[in-house]
Amino acid sequence: GFDLEAASKRLNELEEEIWNIKQRMSVWGYIPGRPGVTEDYENIVKFLGIYDDLPKSEKTQKPSQKSDDLQAFCDMPFIADYLKYEELHKLTTFLKNIKENTVHGRFNPIVNTGRVSMSKPNIQQLPRSGGVRECFIPKSSDNVFVDADYSAIELVALSEVTKQLYGYSKMGDLINAGEDLHYATGAEVYEKEIKDVTKDERQFAKIPNFAYPTNMAPITFVDYCKPMGIPMTEERALFVKNKWINRYDEIEHFFNEPRKHKDGISERGKDTYCHYTLTGRKRAYSTYSAFFNTHFQGLAADGCKLAIYE
Repeated sequence: GFDLEAASKRLNELEEEIWNIKQRMSVWGYIPGRPGVTEDYENIVKFLGIYDDLPKSEKTQKPSQKSDDLQAFCDMPFIADYLKYEELHKLTTFLKNIKENTVHGRFNPIVNTGRVSMSKPNIQQLPRSGGVRECFIPKSSDNVFVDADYSAIELVALSEVTKQLYGYSKMGDLINAGEDLHYATGAEVYEKEIKDVTKDERQFAKIPNFAYPTNMAPITFVDYCKPMGIPMTEERALFVKNKWINRYDEIEHFFNEPRKHKDGISERGKDTYCHYTLTGRKRAYSTYSAFFNTHFQGLAADGCKLAIYE
C-alpha cells in the first residue's frame, strides 16, 4: 500500500527545500537544468581548489559529479548543497512516479551479484531519510508488515567460505561460540578484552567488518569513513586493517585467492576473474572487488533464494 496523501505532503516539503537550495547555489552561478551548467560546475570546483582532486571522466575528462567522489568535500557549502540537491531531487522523482495507492514493483530474480533487483518502483533500496519510507503502508487493516533479518549474514557466509577453502575459520569459531563479531573486532582494534569494549567502540568495529572483507585499500577506507563523520587517517586505517586480519588470520589466505582465478582482461586493461560460490553458481569476468563480494555476498544471496524455494 502507498499513502498518496502523505506522499503529496512530503513532496511539497521537499520541493520547498529544493527551491531554497537552488537559491543558494545560484549565488555561485550554478542553476540545475540551465544550458552550460556542466561548465559552470567545472568553474566552481576550480575556484574551490578541488578540480585536480576529483576523478575525471574517461571520455570528456570533465571532473566527476558523482556523490561518492564528492563526499570527501562535503564540508564546503556549495558541495554540501549540491549533494543535498541531488539527494532530494531523486526523492521527488521517486514520489512523483507513484500514482496509485497500491504498489506493484517489477522483480528481476537474479543479477550478476546473485541478488534480486527491482524497478518501477525500486522499493528494495528506499532511502532511510527524506520521509519516503513512511509513505509505504500495509495495504489494508487486514495486512501487516513483517520484518525479518539474517543475523550478520555476510560474515557468516565469509566464515563458511574460508572454512571450506582452508579447513578452519577463527571468525566461524567466534560465531559458533555465540560471540558478537563487532565486539570481537573492537577488542582487537582497541586492544582490550571483549567484555570491556564499549558500545561506541562496537559501532566503529562494524566498519572494518563490512569494508575489509573485499580487501579495501586503507586510503579507500579513509573516504569510506567520511560520510559517517568518522575522522580517519591512512595510517590509522592501515593499523585497523592489520588488526582485523590479525583477529581473523584466515582472511590473509582469502586475499591471495584472486591470483588463482584470473580468466581475462577487461576493456580497461584490468585483470578479470572466474569463480564459483559454494552453491556452485559461476561468475566470470568479474572485477577484483566483485571477486571477493561474490564469495560471501553472493553466497548469502544464494542462501536467501534457496530459503525462499524451501
